[in-house]
Amino acid sequence: MIESGRIFDVTRTLGFDTPPYPGDPAFEREAKECGGVTISRLTMSSHSGTHLDAPAHVFPGGKTLDEYPPERFFLSAQVVEAKSERVITAADVNALRLEEYEAVLFKTLFIGPPDAHKPLSWISLSPDAAAALVRRGVRLVGIDSPSVDAADATELPVHRTLLGSDVLVLENCDLREVPAGGYELVCMPLRVRTSDGAPCRCVLIMNGERATP
Repeated sequence: MIESGRIFDVTRTLGFDTPPYPGDPAFEREAKECGGVTISRLTMSSHSGTHLDAPAHVFPGGKTLDEYPPERFFLSAQVVEAKSERVITAADVNALRLEEYEAVLFKTLFIGPPDAHKPLSWISLSPDAAAALVRRGVRLVGIDSPSVDAADATELPVHRTLLGSDVLVLENCDLREVPAGGYELVCMPLRVRTSDGAPCRCVLIMNGERATP
């Protein structure tokens, strides 16, 4: 049994702290009584809340999440505190010790806009950072902001670089309480047929001794 306090649930709560990505449908839950029980109708994007992106998200005919075996969602991971205030670069990636990790999660402490009139922005990865991560052999890249691409990126070059190399993308994690270091990552997406992406329950399990990033 894993000791209390050694598991970090980094999943954002749907319908509570997960505003939709601009242009996506908002999460909605409609509950009703039916035959003495309560049932709910859920409406949401396949990229609502903490979610995984599959290659099919940006490549028509690409691999979908249901085509991956469950072991693909269990990985050793390093949580890294982003030093940049604007964009994570290849130099930032090359400075990391990633040899023993299959995944890297960038902690940027993203905070959404205080009101609806302020343009949404966040720290993202540069295309050269994505290419550097592919060269380093990682199998998943995660971030606590809504996207690994910049808010104004229309061609999604970071998604295309990562997903084009079968590197899964995990977005909108809640890493506020997670210290930098090494963990075991579990991120199981909903099993939806031919899904381009899906919300997931995502946890980090602290290693016996956390590695220094």
